[in-house]
Amino acid sequence: MEKLRTLFGVRPHSWELLPPRKDDGVVRGAVAAGGAAEGGGGGGMSKNAKRRQKNAEKKRQAAAAAAGAPEPEPEPAPAPAPAAGDPAKRGRALQKKLRQIEGLKEKQAAGQTLEANQIAKIEGEAALRAELAALQ
Repeated sequence: MEKLRTLFGVRPHSWELLPPRKDDGVVRGAVAAGGAAEGGGGGGMSKNAKRRQKNAEKKRQAAAAAAGAPEPEPEPAPAPAPAAGDPAKRGRALQKKLRQIEGLKEKQAAGQTLEANQIAKIEGEAALRAELAALQ
């Protein structure tokens, strides 16, 4: 019965509304746990709390841009590292790509239609063969 009272806020037999619950003084939520409100870094924030914080930051940036303030430029993405690793490993990777290209050529010869990225892969075969020859 007590469960029904707390779930529905009514007395089960009389259907009278219950008086509002008194605040027990317990602070609940991420603010009490030392979340973003205290500058704790947000490590213990839930996924939705992080999403809300990210959306709020986007809105602040949009408002700053509308007010004429210069928007900070994002850092450029780091360039991929050159293939200075093991040449044998790179050779195996190139051979695998060439095998995939051969499979695509067979599909094309059988009359299947290929997608644009598959056709681009076939067109890049010469460059792969030249790179493989340079490794050997």
